[in-house]
Amino acid sequence: MNEISISAALLDAVIFAAERHKNQRRKDAEASPYVNHPIALAHLLATTGGIEDLAVLQAAILHDTIEDTETTEAELRERFGDEVTNIVLEVTDDKALPKQRRKEFQVEHALHKSKGAALVKLADKTCNLRDIAISPPTDWPLSRRQEYFDWAKRVVDRLPRVNEAMLRAFEQAYAARPHEPSSSPPKADEGEWLRMPGGTRGMSGFVRVMNTGDIEVELYDHSEGARSAFDSDVSTIYTVRKDDLPALAERLAEGFGGPTPSIASLPGQLTTFSDVQDLIEWLTTKSGVPVAKRVDFDV
Repeated sequence: MNEISISAALLDAVIFAAERHKNQRRKDAEASPYVNHPIALAHLLATTGGIEDLAVLQAAILHDTIEDTETTEAELRERFGDEVTNIVLEVTDDKALPKQRRKEFQVEHALHKSKGAALVKLADKTCNLRDIAISPPTDWPLSRRQEYFDWAKRVVDRLPRVNEAMLRAFEQAYAARPHEPSSSPPKADEGEWLRMPGGTRGMSGFVRVMNTGDIEVELYDHSEGARSAFDSDVSTIYTVRKDDLPALAERLAEGFGGPTPSIASLPGQLTTFSDVQDLIEWLTTKSGVPVAKRVDFDV
């Protein structure tokens, strides 16, 4: 491909991304156009990383189109081909999962990324750290900015080492981690996640065992209705404390027959309800054990 053709192909990706992201804004104080972000990725890869691979640069420009717009995989394949689309798919989160689980998936799967996907992911994290350090989302407190920096580093530390110059750029960006004025206890790690049907379109259900021993049941609403009403996905989380689990197991046996499940098997037993909404109704109205409720917005 000659130089003119390469330039045209890159501009084609820019035009496509600009059209798909045209109504989206970043969450900084200036509400800057979202498309600035994917363009910044491609610029960083080309100038700092010395990347000349057209597919990688196009994928960087297009990396959020499937995840954050109505763009389909088929559209990308038809217009930009399999190589570009496969990279985009590798860096696309499953929006049916709650945000925290998506973040953990990025850490878990980082080691297995292809070279192209690792480059795009590395550029993405670097550009995000730079933006958060200089102009963070207006509603992000210090703790959330610090948490993002540390999570991004966990992802990058597990990526294949594909470009030393890009790694140095990331480390420089991470060095601007917001200053922590006082020490605070670390956030408890989350344990095992079990998935179950959500009950209606745009809903997902999860049962998770926290490392504290508590059990959480989550109704994750990623429907268009939630995004229209709240400009975000919504997680409604019901927590049963560790000390109340024996009573919960007994109520389960009394209500549905059979032996009392062990505490270890209790999470799996809970996922046998037809869907998460049925489980939540039983927990809150029939189980007789204390259930704490909270609502989180996925901003």
